[in-house]
Amino acid sequence: MFFKNLNNFNYEFKDLEVTPQPAINVFKRARIDLKDKAHRDSFYYYDIQAGDTPEIISEKAYGNPHYYWAILMFNDIVNPFDGMSRSENIVTKLEENQFSDTTSIFYEDDNMLGLSSTDGYTRARFPRVGDIIVKLDGNSPASTLTSVQIVSIDKTLQRMDFLKTTENGLFAEGDSFAIIDKTGDDTYEIVFRSKILKRYDDKIDSPVSFKDPDGKIISALSEAPIKIVPQLTYDFYKSSIGNEEIRHTILGQLLGASGAAGGYNMAVSQGYAPVDVEKNAQIESDGIRRIKIPDAKLLQPILRAMSDALNKSPLSDTVVARYNANIK
Repeated sequence: MFFKNLNNFNYEFKDLEVTPQPAINVFKRARIDLKDKAHRDSFYYYDIQAGDTPEIISEKAYGNPHYYWAILMFNDIVNPFDGMSRSENIVTKLEENQFSDTTSIFYEDDNMLGLSSTDGYTRARFPRVGDIIVKLDGNSPASTLTSVQIVSIDKTLQRMDFLKTTENGLFAEGDSFAIIDKTGDDTYEIVFRSKILKRYDDKIDSPVSFKDPDGKIISALSEAPIKIVPQLTYDFYKSSIGNEEIRHTILGQLLGASGAAGGYNMAVSQGYAPVDVEKNAQIESDGIRRIKIPDAKLLQPILRAMSDALNKSPLSDTVVARYNANIK
């Protein structure tokens, strides 16, 4: 029912000398904008049950599974796998499937470019997805090459991810590593250099948030509960610098960023605890168990408004379905 309202466009195959083919523009999205407050309030709340899908909820609400799209739109849910509550078993399976074979490493970073060390190294850029990291022996690549390609990166948490099966050798906590760019036919230079603070062989075990002593979820970058003056342990720079962004946070203390690990054990003794990827996903899922079910009298007017909006030019990726007429 939903996709029948999407317009076709000519999909071009650039540089392949293939005739453009008509296709449904599945990238287009619609959201509901009901101007009348009475219309906006024409819904009731539903608590998601174990095993519920948008189609099952639609069947329960309207006796028809094909109105699932109206429920998703009314709740501004684009992806029901992320935007709806899921059982613990489903969350576990989804996270394991998504991150199977994925290793995470947290790395040291001062979040600055242009800093130089006594051996002539200058940081030229930050890591990017697709970069190859190479293990260092001192300031040079190790004689037995250890390398792996970055498949995802979170610069805020200073975390890199890679596939274990592609790891050539073994990276361990405390290892120094570098990213090397080609500068000429036979010349290369180190553009980023750092060290591994923590390694999690399974990404789902890596921390993304924390629980405080009251059980409340707090950001991984919340201010460290136990203040310890860190000992700066940067190996690469002659000046006394450290990561001002992360070393004074609870995550920084867990990782030992710039020598800031001292207070973490005391924080744990007070009741602070890390929340890993899987547990965090379940907590987020539990927080969205209640959704809005639009009144059945809204379905056809919304469908007509959405159809009109989706087929209007210009063909933007997001359009607004407005319905302001009287609903009887």
